[in-house]
Amino acid sequence: METKKIRNPFPQLWKVFKYEILNSYRVLLPVYAVLLAVSLIAGIVVFKDSSLDFYKNDSGNLIRGILMMLAVVLFIASFVVSIIIIEKRFQKGMLGDEAYLNLSLPVTMGEHVWGRALAAFVWSLLYILVNCVALLFLAVRAWSDGLFTELAKLLSENKDALGTTFIPAVIFVAASSFLALVMFVYVVKAIAHLVKKHRTLVEVIAVVVIIAVLNRVAISIFNVIDTEDLTVACVFWISTLCNAICIAVFGVATQLILTLRLNLE
Repeated sequence: METKKIRNPFPQLWKVFKYEILNSYRVLLPVYAVLLAVSLIAGIVVFKDSSLDFYKNDSGNLIRGILMMLAVVLFIASFVVSIIIIEKRFQKGMLGDEAYLNLSLPVTMGEHVWGRALAAFVWSLLYILVNCVALLFLAVRAWSDGLFTELAKLLSENKDALGTTFIPAVIFVAASSFLALVMFVYVVKAIAHLVKKHRTLVEVIAVVVIIAVLNRVAISIFNVIDTEDLTVACVFWISTLCNAICIAVFGVATQLILTLRLNLE
């Protein structure tokens, strides 16, 4: 009896991942570059002296205020644009015109979904890195005043409350939260495509129901766990684990819906 050969998913997964990265970087990299540039300029210009007064009526102060507002807007916009671009790529590649071509390729539905999830995870890490560097750029004039020494001292003084793995915990909880949001968008889009009409209404209902369920589960988990005796890092690691479970559930649900009931536009 001939045994069925196990298929290696990684080559096709890599191709999907690479394709998504190449089709997203044209928008996301310029947005991140503008955020870094504006943050650096704002850090140099806005905080050039310690006697900054935003209420002082002069042209220099107006420019500083505009730069600071622009930096804040770009911090928010970089996140929103990242999510929108990733969502549009999924919508177009799996549910829109490109889906006819993509689904004709020798790639399984799971490889399509998780290849895109891997690309989103990479973008989440880059987004976190860019925002951290942008914050450092805003404080560029404090570098020579012992900024990094003060940060290290602050972390050391609060080590018992924060935990020894505080920094990696922050990175992982941020990246996993970003990816969980992306997978949440994926599953909502997949649910909406189970019907041919009123998809926006179905999306709204799906969002409300899923958030209500997640909220109830989160409350139940943190009612069982006594967080008062835990460090901040431990709470973040627990949150990361919860995010990982959500990512897996949303990903599998998206894969099953698209495999069994895909309804292309």
